Amino acid sequence: MRIKMRMFLVYLQLELKKTCRKLPYFIGGAVVLAFLLGTIAFSASNMIYGDSVAGRIQIGMVLPEKDELAEKVMYILGEMDSVQSICDLRYVDLEQGRREMEQGELSALIVVPDHMIEGIIDGTNTPATIIFPKSTGIEAAIFKELADSGAQILGIAQAAIYAADNLCMQYDMMDKIYRVNGDINKMFLNYSLPRNTYFDDYQVSVTGDLTTLQFYGISAFVLFLLLCGIPASMIVKKKNGVLQQKLEMMGIGSWKQTFCSLLSVTVLLLLAAFLTAAGACVFGFLEWSLQLFAVIVLICLAAASMIVFIYEFCGNRMAGVMGIFLCSVGMLFIAGGIVPSVFLPGGLTKLAGYLPVSWMMDAIRRLLTSSLSVWSLFRLFVAAAVFYSGASLAQRWNGRRL
Repeated sequence: MRIKMRMFLVYLQLELKKTCRKLPYFIGGAVVLAFLLGTIAFSASNMIYGDSVAGRIQIGMVLPEKDELAEKVMYILGEMDSVQSICDLRYVDLEQGRREMEQGELSALIVVPDHMIEGIIDGTNTPATIIFPKSTGIEAAIFKELADSGAQILGIAQAAIYAADNLCMQYDMMDKIYRVNGDINKMFLNYSLPRNTYFDDYQVSVTGDLTTLQFYGISAFVLFLLLCGIPASMIVKKKNGVLQQKLEMMGIGSWKQTFCSLLSVTVLLLLAAFLTAAGACVFGFLEWSLQLFAVIVLICLAAASMIVFIYEFCGNRMAGVMGIFLCSVGMLFIAGGIVPSVFLPGGLTKLAGYLPVSWMMDAIRRLLTSSLSVWSLFRLFVAAAVFYSGASLAQRWNGRRL
């Protein structure tokens, strides 16, 4: 038993020495990867997610001729804070409005009919016509929601007035109708005109609680660690059949061989990860803590296990390199690391919850938002154990085929 343990320790020492000899090549490959991924992340943060989603909404207004009441009401409407904050109202005629809408200069066209305001007062209720372009953009969609909301508010106010009128007529209080209508109009105007006081400002971001830089920084970091498995291929390259048989005879089976490969790759990834984290701390993007240390260690362990498993499963170095690249990029895309998950189909979003890459990104995200949990760390350990077991079984299977 002692001899087998001594043989295992000697083999482990030899593997670590081999790792140290290959360290300059690994560092060179890691630097190239870091430069490429940093450039891609910076470009993606500017191209995919800019400072704003939609600009100001340009709305055309077609008013009836010589209708002073309509002009006054539309002027009051245009001066409202809730309208001024998002819309620009322009007075045009019908033909000009249609032409500018087809050219994309207007997001919608409002055609106000004759005596519309009088109709609201006397109950005729002649509706205004809102014309949208054939291919509506996000500005037109936003304005449609605003128009629907305004119509609902107006409908409620009218229903209250009609109900009050019927009540006055039922109890023979016809002389009170004018006063009651005035009070109801005043009440609803007081509620509807300053309606922006009922809402809190909330910035909706496709990156959630993270800034754009943090979001793509996490994606680049995880992808960087996984792709570091490519320059690490010289460490986990497949052993020939004779060497494997000799190691088996010395008591160093597939599980121990896989453990040595896993430890070597983990050391390389830890070196790359801690250098990256140190740079982030120097520039003020991170603060060093024990939680950060634990997250980095477990992520590197899970990533190294995944890398070793892919090499053992593929059976040769070239197939392993291709497998690492395809699996890393594919899982990162499904996990929402390239295109935010809100833009992906629902099926991919559900699948992302079962991917180890998603767990790695989630652990870093929770670390940055101060919501790190034991479960986030535990499932990284589980992923490492599963990949380690799979790599050991794959190596044993490949050894039997030799």
